[in-house]
Amino acid sequence: MLSRFSLLSLLAAVSQPAFAAIRNYQFDIKNVNAAPDGFSRSIVSVNGALPGTLITVGLTDIPPASSEFTFFT
Repeated sequence: MLSRFSLLSLLAAVSQPAFAAIRNYQFDIKNVNAAPDGFSRSIVSVNGALPGTLITVGLTDIPPASSEFTFFT
């Protein structure tokens, strides 16, 4: 028979993935001309905004496993 500690450890390990969330984000990263401090220059923007999009994740969240890169020359 499992000891009480072993049983609690097993239950804790099995229940952790149940609280995880899969978060999906889509970022459009571009160089754009902007003047955040009054002087126009090329900056890197995320989704057309400066500062970029706020990323909210939890400690147990699962990152997506796919990426897509598009390069323009």
